[in-house]
Amino acid sequence: MNFTMKKTLFFTALLLCTVISKAQNIPAGAVLVPGTKALYVTTYDEPSKMMRSPAICACAIKGDGWRLPTVNELQIIYSHRYEMDFAESTYWTGEKVNGDFRFYALNFRNGKLSEAKYDRYYFVRCVWTSTPPPYMPGTSQPQQQNY
Repeated sequence: MNFTMKKTLFFTALLLCTVISKAQNIPAGAVLVPGTKALYVTTYDEPSKMMRSPAICACAIKGDGWRLPTVNELQIIYSHRYEMDFAESTYWTGEKVNGDFRFYALNFRNGKLSEAKYDRYYFVRCVWTSTPPPYMPGTSQPQQQNY
C-alpha cells in the first residue's frame, strides 16, 4: 500500500469517526470515562499548564457543553487515571458551592484535593456531559447532572 493510499484511508477513517460521534452526540476528541454513562473527557491535556481563567476559557472555546470538571467528576476520572493516560500532576476543577464558585486542584500523583488560587498553574483536561451541572463556568443554563 503506497503513501497516498494510506493517507486516504486515514482521512476516510477519521471522517467516519467524526460522523459517527456526531450522530451519537459524542464530542469529537473525547472518550467516555469508564464506569459512567455520559461523562466524556478530552483524550489529551491542554498544551501547557494554565491559571484559572485561561483554563475555563480553554474548555469553553471547545464548544457547547465543554467545561472544567466538578470535584466529583475529576475524582471519578482520577480513579481511572492509568486507563486514560493522565500525567502525574495537578489538574484544575471547579464547582458552585452555596452560591459561590469554588476552584480546587486535584493532585494525580497522590489524590490530594486542595483549594486553588486563581494565579496557580495546573494542567487542564476538559469534560463534556449532555447535562452539565448547574451554573458551571462555560455553561449557560442550570441543568441536572446525569452520569
